[in-house]
Amino acid sequence: MFELANKYGISSEQTIECSQKLDSLLNLLMVEKEKRKNELVR
Repeated sequence: MFELANKYGISSEQTIECSQKLDSLLNLLMVEKEKRKNELVR
């Protein structure tokens, strides 16, 4: 991902910020999935 960003001249700060936001969104999604799975089991 960073290589692509450098290729297109996007500042690394923006890239890091973006990937951090993506990471936290993905984490939230995973947590929600687990919650739903656990609710279905009960």
